[in-house]
Amino acid sequence: MMPPEPLIVNPNPLDFGPLPQGRSKTFQVLISNPSQKTLIWHADSDETSWLTLDKSIGNIPPGEQQPVSVKADTGSLASGNYAATLTFTSEGDNSSASVKVPITLTIPDVLPPAVGLSFSLFLASSKTLPLALTNRDNQIVNWTADTGGTNWLTLDRNKGTLQPHEVQTLYVTANSSSLQLGDYAATLTFSSEAGGMQSADARLPVELHISLKPYSDDGPHSPVLGVGQPIADKAVPGKNTISLQVTNPQENGQVKWTMSTGGVNWVTVEPGAGILQGGGQATVVATTDKRGLPAGDYRTDLILTFAFDTDVDPTKVGREPTSVPIPIELTVP
Repeated sequence: MMPPEPLIVNPNPLDFGPLPQGRSKTFQVLISNPSQKTLIWHADSDETSWLTLDKSIGNIPPGEQQPVSVKADTGSLASGNYAATLTFTSEGDNSSASVKVPITLTIPDVLPPAVGLSFSLFLASSKTLPLALTNRDNQIVNWTADTGGTNWLTLDRNKGTLQPHEVQTLYVTANSSSLQLGDYAATLTFSSEAGGMQSADARLPVELHISLKPYSDDGPHSPVLGVGQPIADKAVPGKNTISLQVTNPQENGQVKWTMSTGGVNWVTVEPGAGILQGGGQATVVATTDKRGLPAGDYRTDLILTFAFDTDVDPTKVGREPTSVPIPIELTVP
């Protein structure tokens, strides 16, 4: 008899990062069955006292996934570095196959303020946050950004050029369409090069919380901007349309523009791209569709991006595109 195929576990390894004494943190891992038959699985934390799972046994049909919540609790731990191994085993008739997930955790003496991006979303929603990239050097800097293959995190661009002392805005979008309720973590890695010299990578942690009623940060907030009123005479049951005016300032000259939906499937835009002369306008119709969505609240950001048309004006070669997020919210009663 052939042994069963091992499960695929993502993410692997799992790093809880710095966590103060007396606190807990939960991450969700997805276990996948790559085989052509149902697998019986179980998980073992090797009796690690500070590690618990919401479930440790189950069945996975062929090609499907199951979420498992992994919780670290530092209530009984002193400051220091900790490591454990979580083993997922799939069982066959007479044999088994295992996948080991290394888990790390640090309890600092004093926890510094956490710096990173934090998203809080409903299911089947997305949100976009701006991130400033600054060149404090006197040389031109070429940069690249990498999400590490994270399937819920996208960027409006992943490379660019910064002139000396220039600031550019990168838009980071988190999308919960393919995810379950829970907490997720990723890392944005920035690499840069100036004058033929490669600098050390900069890493920015990104966290995502998905719940039926997302929490938010405790700081002051700007009001949510409206994006236009639904056009009643074009509404059909379950659908609604919003008319958006795209305007290209005269000083830009001719630009190419695109509008994306943040990756959700309940809103479409028409047209999604075009060319505008300086001072020109175009109308985009965004259509939301509630049909098939469970009751709840949904949110996304339409991303409008202008890029200079260098075929028409070669003097603008090297000029970076500009993106603007437009929030769209939807409630299904």
